[in-house]
Amino acid sequence: NVLRDAFAKRDVKMDGVRAKRDAAVIPGARVQVYTAFVPEIPGVHGGNVVAAEDVYRDYTRTGENVVILGGGLVGTELSIYLGMMGRKVTLLEMAPTLNFGHNILHGQAIGLQFPKYGIQVCTGTKAVEVTDEGVWAERDGEKVFYPADSVVTALGMKPRMIFINRV
Repeated sequence: NVLRDAFAKRDVKMDGVRAKRDAAVIPGARVQVYTAFVPEIPGVHGGNVVAAEDVYRDYTRTGENVVILGGGLVGTELSIYLGMMGRKVTLLEMAPTLNFGHNILHGQAIGLQFPKYGIQVCTGTKAVEVTDEGVWAERDGEKVFYPADSVVTALGMKPRMIFINRV
């Protein structure tokens, strides 16, 4: 049983008649899945850059000093998780505030964890380049460097269509 990933132009093996994300499979149909959104920032496809979902699967894919790009729920919660695992974490968000999904209590609970785990939160900070040594960003009109062994992208998801060739 095979799905055809129209964007990667490769076949994706399936388990029985269900896709990995529990989507029913119908020959000739299109299935919408979501993949990590990664903007075109110079260096963002480098060897020290990891997607948030991959870090959740295996946090050891990060070094000791981590910069997380994105201050939504995934970025904020992942920063706490990595802090709990002993990583030194800097969280960069280009908006003026973090996004807790409009849940005030959740936001307060997350906010209490940042100082507990020594997480540096930088809002109003836009990543402009990723290097092997860290992230260059713009903050208050200044170019600032944030050193890191690893850079994690937590910048949201985008839809993709997968076409089903055969079942």
